[in-house]
Amino acid sequence: MTPAASNAARGVLRPLTALGARITVEGGRLHIRGATVPPHLLDTLRAHRGAVLEYLAAPPTYGCGRCGRYAFAEAGVTCYWCRPARPSTACHHDHER
Repeated sequence: MTPAASNAARGVLRPLTALGARITVEGGRLHIRGATVPPHLLDTLRAHRGAVLEYLAAPPTYGCGRCGRYAFAEAGVTCYWCRPARPSTACHHDHER
């Protein structure tokens, strides 16, 4: 799948999932559940049906933004091991009363 087709498919799916819709592929057909989809979004989905089917069948994965070793569904994600250390979560309250 080309990056342009992948971006087009994500652009079509993003507003649908924001509505709460779940889009699945069953037998080469798209099924939408969980939300009423406005007609203009259905038209957009139909226009990009091939790219959406391909995307849902094998969504692209991206490596960690730093080390490239771990796969994520979105580009630019940094894995747990490459993230900077977080400040201590130890309790700083004065418990000596």
